[in-house]
Amino acid sequence: MLTLSHPLQRVVLSFDFPFYGHPLRQITIATGGFIFTGDVIHRMLTATQYVAPLMANFNPGYSDNSTVAYFDNGTVFVVQWDHVYLQGREDRGSFTFQAALHRDGRIVFGYKEIPMSILEISSSQHPVKAGLSDAFMILNPSPDVPGKSPGIQQRRGLGGRSSD
Repeated sequence: MLTLSHPLQRVVLSFDFPFYGHPLRQITIATGGFIFTGDVIHRMLTATQYVAPLMANFNPGYSDNSTVAYFDNGTVFVVQWDHVYLQGREDRGSFTFQAALHRDGRIVFGYKEIPMSILEISSSQHPVKAGLSDAFMILNPSPDVPGKSPGIQQRRGLGGRSSD
């Protein structure tokens, strides 16, 4: 098990994880309770290409017991947010939850400690979401398509909607 050393950490998986029909070998783990599946880090990180057991404004530096750790055994990649506290709501207690990405494409969320209703978490400083992004963004270099510029970003994929 390895522990995150930064708020965003790029990790190479030991297997290709199928996400919206695209095999992913690298993901980015965020201390904010989600996994980013895109290639390019951008300011709209929390709006696209995420797997979020509980995306919120977590403050992992609040307690020495707070960790965000991950483990890869070749068939499943697990991220655990352990004893993390909400920024400005530390008095409500710590949160502990996981996201597991299985080699066959299954995504499993597990929750151990959720000390308050998700509806009570403010989204004024950081989006609050639980679920998956509704599409996958790719760079599509298709200069032969009329009206499209090379390298334009397009949404592709089908999927569920996040709970906003």
